[in-house]
Amino acid sequence: MEDLCVGPTYVPSEQCGRPVKVVEPQPMCQAHFSQWENRGEMRPIRIPIGNRPCSAPADEGGGVCARKPGHNSPGGPLCDSHYRYWRKHRTLKPLHQQIRGVQDHTCEAPGMTETYCGREAKRLTPIPLCGTHYDQVRRGVELYAAKRSYPSRARDENGNKRCCMWEQWLPEDSFPPNSNARDGLRSQCKPCVADERRARIYGIIGQAYRALLDLQNGVCYLCREVSEGRQGLMVDHDHSCCSDSQKTCGFCIRGLLCWSCNAAIGHAKDRAELLERMSMYLRVGADHVAAYLAEKRIAAT
Repeated sequence: MEDLCVGPTYVPSEQCGRPVKVVEPQPMCQAHFSQWENRGEMRPIRIPIGNRPCSAPADEGGGVCARKPGHNSPGGPLCDSHYRYWRKHRTLKPLHQQIRGVQDHTCEAPGMTETYCGREAKRLTPIPLCGTHYDQVRRGVELYAAKRSYPSRARDENGNKRCCMWEQWLPEDSFPPNSNARDGLRSQCKPCVADERRARIYGIIGQAYRALLDLQNGVCYLCREVSEGRQGLMVDHDHSCCSDSQKTCGFCIRGLLCWSCNAAIGHAKDRAELLERMSMYLRVGADHVAAYLAEKRIAAT
């Protein structure tokens, strides 16, 4: 068996192991022999990487990384990720190992409808996890089902698009246009967009809006007709409490009105006395006009 160099390396308890140049006083390679000849002692040297795997700690909590090395260091061969970390911090720690393109590893976290998430796993620990669920682990929260995202152009077998809020497949005409999207449509359906707008402006969530709508039997509170507009019944609030330039407090809502009734109140500027005069006007008209027409009728006869 060929003798190997017994000189020290930067890895504790590891010998050089390169081919021997001289045997006496002990087996030494060319590099260690030059040190002994010039300095009278052998010092640690870096060992060529060769085919040795990364010697940094593994993500699993034991053993070594074992990924393909690309750099040498005082601690031994390192993969690209561990070498970048060592250059910055001068120490090593387990790094998260990604498994890209491995089809037999799927995320085992809870899913929305299925038992498991089922998406392609990106991390191996503590269990195979997708990127979204691994972020939950890093934040220290309990694993919960994450909404599945779909490309904007994704369609089912019936040509329907998936609403990202309701997570239902709906016809394309159920989505408002969006010139910035690849398919020209928003990812939220029209009812979800309306709910978002009401929550932003009036401070009322979709569930509360639908509860008020049920109390009014789905019709306008004033005209008692069903709204045919694309936004449904509109939220009417007291403008003396909250102006249109700010988000309402959510407690000054008066009711749900159709567009016409809401516009009529808006044109009257919320003045009750003006609306009362308008009501009387519609019943009997203007007194002076009635008197004028009566005089003309008498003169005509």
